[in-house]
Amino acid sequence: MAEKGEGPSAELEIRRGDIARLIHEAAQDRATFRFGDTIAAVSQDGGGVDVTFESGRQGRYDLVIVAEGVGSSTRERVFPGEAPS
Repeated sequence: MAEKGEGPSAELEIRRGDIARLIHEAAQDRATFRFGDTIAAVSQDGGGVDVTFESGRQGRYDLVIVAEGVGSSTRERVFPGEAPS
């Protein structure tokens, strides 16, 4: 959690690294995590999400969480035109 004195809502904020660690620790035995690869294509239907990675790997997932930031290339692939330039 954010330390006191870091802004008016600091006690309500969770740093990105902290939330990533919390999610990873809680789900690492039940979920697939992929670090150091980039999503090249995403296709969603009612049954899940098909993902193709830059490395050539492919997979089908129930949920995809991307933690690249607001201006990410993946955000642009999933939500065209919504990522700031």
